[in-house]
Amino acid sequence: MSISDASRRLASVMCWLSALITQTVIGYAVAPVLFAQLDKETAGTIAGLLLNGVEGASVALVLAGALLWHEMRMVGLSVAVVLLQGVQLLYLNPAMGHLKKLQAAESSQFMLLHGLSQGVYLLGVLLLVSLLVLAWRTWVRAHEVA
Repeated sequence: MSISDASRRLASVMCWLSALITQTVIGYAVAPVLFAQLDKETAGTIAGLLLNGVEGASVALVLAGALLWHEMRMVGLSVAVVLLQGVQLLYLNPAMGHLKKLQAAESSQFMLLHGLSQGVYLLGVLLLVSLLVLAWRTWVRAHEVA
């Protein structure tokens, strides 16, 4: 592995790790604190804004990491993460926002969308973990002494 390959792969890992950390912190640390400290409507509005921002940034970071890595299985996992984020950003979040505007945030339809959104978010986080594990395993194999 040349220096430029090592640098590109390190940059990829940093992109994916940044996406994972921001998604984990906002989704699983900040959002629950918001709901514990604020009224539901305010917490939901702030959490929604934060999650939209994190998801958009994650798309950019994951794509950048994939472009730097140049290996099909890593690119494939990255595309899966981006597709999940796309579903979240382009369908689930707008649909939930629309229901909130209609004062239907307690409806069964909103709850279904919110549950799907949580599942998609978790799956995205798990795929990011998979990317990092695969990157680690690739690095270890490249540096094993025969």
